[in-house]
Amino acid sequence: KAIMSQESGGRTNITASDGLSYGIMQLRPETASQSQFKSGCTSANITPAWLKDSNNVQASVCIAINYLRSLIGSCGAYIRNLAAGYNGGGAGKGACALSQSCASCSMCGSEPTRRWECLWDGPDTEHQVCNTDRANSSFNATRRYVPRVSYCYGRFGGI
Repeated sequence: KAIMSQESGGRTNITASDGLSYGIMQLRPETASQSQFKSGCTSANITPAWLKDSNNVQASVCIAINYLRSLIGSCGAYIRNLAAGYNGGGAGKGACALSQSCASCSMCGSEPTRRWECLWDGPDTEHQVCNTDRANSSFNATRRYVPRVSYCYGRFGGI
């Protein structure tokens, strides 16, 4: 519910501002079509129109849940890291990978710092380039997204 709230506000017939994600869970058709995510949810051919169709909400949510489950391996089970993985492109883009530059800093308790959390993460372990200046890897949107999901998760009765 918390991720859906941030992704679509519960609206089904919407397209993300990047024009690549659709529907209530803002899934990309190429992600939603993968057999490990759609298995047990639908056998339909997943298109942008299918994702935006209100008749397919239950299957879309099922696919998103399977996708979230797949992130547990790289992101762990904490809602903040699962939200970061969902928003930050999953394991493929490395949002949940351990930070290179902030590895020795534990910003959030005993958990190690992840790439999405570190403002300086990158190949330059001397903190030469701020993450906000990096093209395609800054995770700025993810750092704004995660607290909103965490808040909603708490409001919806999460632990």
